[in-house]
Amino acid sequence: MIETYDSIAERYDARYDNQECHNEDKHLFEELKPYATGSITDIGAGTGLLLDWLDVQPHNYNGSDPSIGMITQLHRKHPNHPISLAPYELTPPHNTKLTVSLNGSPSYIDPKCYGRLTAASQHLYMFYKPGYFPDFDDPASVKTDHDLVHNLFRYTYEYKQFTVATNLMIRLK
Repeated sequence: MIETYDSIAERYDARYDNQECHNEDKHLFEELKPYATGSITDIGAGTGLLLDWLDVQPHNYNGSDPSIGMITQLHRKHPNHPISLAPYELTPPHNTKLTVSLNGSPSYIDPKCYGRLTAASQHLYMFYKPGYFPDFDDPASVKTDHDLVHNLFRYTYEYKQFTVATNLMIRLK
């Protein structure tokens, strides 16, 4: 049976509580930290991974996620940070310094909305690599159009599980 993000939210962080994941997160956020100096939009904020690693003041944070379960977990850890309960397509555009969408979250965005993503001045988006999807999710819910990703975003890089689209000068492992 395929689970939903709402049903796994309470144990989501525990799934990634291992040394390999911690090392990957540490590297990612060390690379992102120099760019996290002002307002940040966090698309698919989940349980608050970005807030767990970066010191972002609530007035500089704009998060969104379509899962009430995931948002509930985020608010348990970061009760003062604002977050919208909505898919990206229904959130208003935000003019922030940095826009991120981590660990596959942009894979659920309707490709017709990719234009909004490319408008971000600084951005890092981690789409699921073709053929990869999390073991607890329905592959039919993954909407990524990799041809569009490679055509619309100036820099794309292939990693083990993700296609990263960014205009930041960072190097992921």
